[in-house]
Amino acid sequence: MQCLEEIKMDEIKKPIIMDQTLREGEQAPNVAFSIEEKKAILTKLDEAAVPLVEIGLVARNSPFLEEIEQLLTIPLKNAKLVVCCLAKEEDFATAVELGCEHILIICPTSSVLLEKKLAITKEELIQRVKKIIAGYEKNQTFGLIFEDTARTKNADIENWIDLAVELGASEVYLADSIGILSPERVSETCALAEKKAAGRLQIGCHFHNDLGLALANTLSAFQHGASILTSSINGLGERAGTVCIIQLLTALNIHHHVKSDIDTIALAKLSKFVESVTGLIIGPNTPLIGYNAFRHSAGVHADALLKDVDTYQGIAPSLLGTNHSFIPGKLSGSVLLQYFAKQAKFDDKLWLNDTLRIREQLANIGNSNLRSALTGYYQCLEEQSLEAESCLRRYLCKKKDHEE
Repeated sequence: MQCLEEIKMDEIKKPIIMDQTLREGEQAPNVAFSIEEKKAILTKLDEAAVPLVEIGLVARNSPFLEEIEQLLTIPLKNAKLVVCCLAKEEDFATAVELGCEHILIICPTSSVLLEKKLAITKEELIQRVKKIIAGYEKNQTFGLIFEDTARTKNADIENWIDLAVELGASEVYLADSIGILSPERVSETCALAEKKAAGRLQIGCHFHNDLGLALANTLSAFQHGASILTSSINGLGERAGTVCIIQLLTALNIHHHVKSDIDTIALAKLSKFVESVTGLIIGPNTPLIGYNAFRHSAGVHADALLKDVDTYQGIAPSLLGTNHSFIPGKLSGSVLLQYFAKQAKFDDKLWLNDTLRIREQLANIGNSNLRSALTGYYQCLEEQSLEAESCLRRYLCKKKDHEE
């Protein structure tokens, strides 16, 4: 199996994508994968050709070590497995004993975390990390995660990069653990880190989505030197989550012309699987993966799309194995209503005579009544069913009852 340090500069132009669903994703509130669900997710990520998959946090006395051991035994074709651990000698030794090929050490680098979380100085943590690395035979590769980069001084970031090079790390990660960075700040920090690294190791990034900027920050990091980009299925992660892998891949394609080998259609299916096992429903207006991402209701947009999809298509739904679809609503115009009639095989003359009346009724019905009245009708349209006409008639009856 190819280890991370073998993925060299010819491939760095195309960023290395790491999925963290099995570690970061399980830190999301109310998420607890069973071992069978973890195996299924890992297998599907591998089938989708995701190159790096982080499978868990290793700790000496963790009750979940057996799960990591089981995941390490799964035969994979594409994915390289990664684990992380705290900056503790016993935890790193445990990861080595498990046979993990690549280990990431979490190093809190901000004064806030050093003082309040660990109650040690920067110098003490540096000595601890040096001791950890000095005690193993280097059969595994490793990297350092700079936890809370957002509140870490630039000079300290540079010092930590020098230390990582000295110890033989293959990469370091700039981690905005509290989700407060902006793309502008990210560009400055990544440029500084890339200049300091000077090709001696790779720069990775990890952003939280507390301000809704995780994707923008990741793109900024890539543009300014980061070559390893972290993400998760559906953006699962601590608090507001992290970067959604499907959104990241699509944005890289559109804005940076990066043609990934990762199968986004397979990831779209995995997105639904993860939604089902976690019970965390994807918001209907979530970009690319939400229920409404490629659905249209407004008559002006629908009329243009029916003429030529390029009029209002910025992203091809086929990338995710789906299509544009239409639903009736308050602003649906005559053209869209006629489209529904054709799909449901209504009597054309009857439908055309009623179009204006139906448009008027759609415009005056409230949201709750619209949803309840059109539910059966829309389901029938989805199924291309001849029962659609009777559903529409039921809708008109409900409207009449509502008015009375």
